[in-house]
Amino acid sequence: MKVRELFESVEIKEDFKNAILQNCSHNAAIMVRRELLLQRGLSYGKLKDARPTGIPDFSYRVIDELLRDRDSLTGSNQFMNFTKSSAMWEEFPDRTRSVFCATGNNPNDFGTPYLVIPFDSVKVYGGGAEDFNQVEIDGVTLLDMAMEHQDFRSHLDGKDPEEWMEENITPQNMGMKVYTSLDVIPKNLQEVWFQGHSIMIGPINENGLELLKWIGDILKSKPSLQAKKKAVK
Repeated sequence: MKVRELFESVEIKEDFKNAILQNCSHNAAIMVRRELLLQRGLSYGKLKDARPTGIPDFSYRVIDELLRDRDSLTGSNQFMNFTKSSAMWEEFPDRTRSVFCATGNNPNDFGTPYLVIPFDSVKVYGGGAEDFNQVEIDGVTLLDMAMEHQDFRSHLDGKDPEEWMEENITPQNMGMKVYTSLDVIPKNLQEVWFQGHSIMIGPINENGLELLKWIGDILKSKPSLQAKKKAVK
């Protein structure tokens, strides 16, 4: 069954369309035009309670990472918390309260892939060609430091942890850049993160481009929605 057929058959169709048009029409239009698949992998268990009743295969929801601190799924919270407090990372979104996605791969390692559309209020993104925790420093990835040593300090040969992170956990060393629009985000990034609301749709599997095309059709209905609002007023 095609994506639009799945969604046309459920009661949340109009709510979904309105959520797109009212909250993220600008960013959605960029993603449609560029065929930019901003994907996030999620396990079924994490999404199970958020799915509308009776829709086991395809759904959407609004997600918000502003209200809680997150734990690193694969690396060390010490590295993530360092970026929050370091002046070097102040132009980047807060990694402890961000949505993490990718444009350059299918994020199956983290679960089933979902399409993510940031709200138009999101203005700043961080991104890198490699996953933050997979970047190598002195021949060892941050993930290995966290997993093999539990406490990464054992890898530092007596160096002060804060000084070591100041020297090594820099945006340049990590290959991370700040982007101010989806229009300039490359399609080959293994990690993209942003702070704010977004709409998550899926699972998309191989249907990502088809889903973007359908969202493009939704965007074309924006004038009629605005006219409807004006009539109500």
